[in-house]
Amino acid sequence: MYKLIIILMVVSGINLFAQTNSGGSTQVTGSTSDGPFEKVGSSGSQFLKVPIGGRGVGMGGAFSSVVDDVSAMYWNPSGMVGVENIQVYVAHSTWYGDIKSNYAAVAVPLNDDFKVGAFVQTFGANDIPVTTINQPEGTGAFYSINDMSFGLSFAGALTEQFSFGVTAKYVQNAFQTVSASAVAFDIGTQYETGIQGIKLGFSIMNLSTETSFKGDALEKESGNLISGSKPTENPIGTPNYGVILPAYPFSLPVIFRGGLSSAIVETDMHKLIISGDVITISDSPEQAAFGFDYKWNDLLSLRAGYHFNNSQMGLSGGMGINYISGDFAGTFEYAASNTVSLGIMHRLNVILDF
Repeated sequence: MYKLIIILMVVSGINLFAQTNSGGSTQVTGSTSDGPFEKVGSSGSQFLKVPIGGRGVGMGGAFSSVVDDVSAMYWNPSGMVGVENIQVYVAHSTWYGDIKSNYAAVAVPLNDDFKVGAFVQTFGANDIPVTTINQPEGTGAFYSINDMSFGLSFAGALTEQFSFGVTAKYVQNAFQTVSASAVAFDIGTQYETGIQGIKLGFSIMNLSTETSFKGDALEKESGNLISGSKPTENPIGTPNYGVILPAYPFSLPVIFRGGLSSAIVETDMHKLIISGDVITISDSPEQAAFGFDYKWNDLLSLRAGYHFNNSQMGLSGGMGINYISGDFAGTFEYAASNTVSLGIMHRLNVILDF
């Protein structure tokens, strides 16, 4: 009971903090002398903000202190310390407009205290018709959007209570004939407080420098920047030099998560974890999440959560089924999350232990 009271008090404070700082709107206020400013839409690589996996999404995103499997490379790399065997993770979700999100990862224990992992994440769509002002129904040409990220992670337990994790990754956005890329880093920690079984988790994701788009579509002849055609005669007698149109630089969305959790019920048959996170994103209002995960007989899991102060996300839920046979174990997880504009989004993932 004490654990539940403490968790609820802290989560309530987190939610109040998020609501107070954001004012419940899409305007993000800053502390500069110029007063309020808006940061929404100021970052690129938005696919990095799309959550993956059935367990984390099913708990409403309140997962930074809970995650203990290979999906930690997305949520909090320090959680990969919980991987005991070689673990493979595959996740998939389909969005509107036939946009597909995929995530695959593998983690390998070096010993009881240190683990390494690798992942690849893709987000995009194919066969999108090219339209123009003169041909709004399509020109007959098609293009694709291909956003992707891949990287390596390392996690270690420095003590029985404290673990850390770091990730180095390559991020690329590409569509038609232009692309932008960057190198980014993630850092995370988890800490067992020893107080009523409460566990803390913190992570900072997508630390990088600015990048910008480059490609053939930005290269034009100086004679006609609109059509890209070269004039037959230069009126002032100078040669036609190629011009590269400037692309505005952008940053990746820096995501900070801080959370706490506790197993308020833990017996041979039943385990109930409740958790809460505060989430701060560089181009979005402060947010909060609360969720729970119930496991019966180490076989069936049910979970639910709520994401506060997010313009799209809200209630979510899901389930998981474990299968154990000899030296092999597998987990199937599913989550459904309700969105304001896109309806119910479905996510599936499989975890294999060898």
